[in-house]
Amino acid sequence: MKEDSLKHTIKQVSGDDINVCFITAYAPIRSEKENRAANKSLERDINRLGYYGTTKTIGGFTYQDDKGNETVGHEPGFKVATRNPNSQEFIEEMLALGRKYNQVSVLIKVPGDKAKYYNTSDNFGNIDMEFDKVSAANPKDTSTWTGGYTQMRKDLNKNPTKAFKFEDGQNEDEFLTLTEEEKNQLPEYTEKTGGRNIKTGNGWILCHLCRKGLGLD
Repeated sequence: MKEDSLKHTIKQVSGDDINVCFITAYAPIRSEKENRAANKSLERDINRLGYYGTTKTIGGFTYQDDKGNETVGHEPGFKVATRNPNSQEFIEEMLALGRKYNQVSVLIKVPGDKAKYYNTSDNFGNIDMEFDKVSAANPKDTSTWTGGYTQMRKDLNKNPTKAFKFEDGQNEDEFLTLTEEEKNQLPEYTEKTGGRNIKTGNGWILCHLCRKGLGLD
């Protein structure tokens, strides 16, 4: 797992040359202990598929507890980034992982398209929701985000107020809406690329076996 920066992630999801997916194995049908084990299994599957542009993340969201009070929840997950030119293959694999780990949808951004929640019901990826822009969010201040936000796991302690959110821009011209001041306050940007390892030898065998287990080969 890489220790990627928030600024680099925002550059990826705001650009148009890379496939990015945000995914978790956490599901309400499992206990915390079971969810942790499922996330470790998901991490292994991502590695077996050969993706090395992977970073640990925290997803924040709001929900109503048993007493009807609005509560903030958190789910550890992963950002998978790749320059694999076959975006459809990437989408299919991420949807298959989502199905395996009981996810209703996964968030994916591919070149030439908006960031979208793809429904995991099939490999065609019916769309549950799509987004026009990404902007800054402060996990400590729910007024800066509605619905949810994404934070790099390493920033949980290092930069606890720094995160981003996807949102419907209502025909905004600019996808990236961070102000210059907000951009300057983000953790340092470092150029990194993600992708799939060359599928030869044991790497190809592991990838094939994982795809077969996901019902893709």
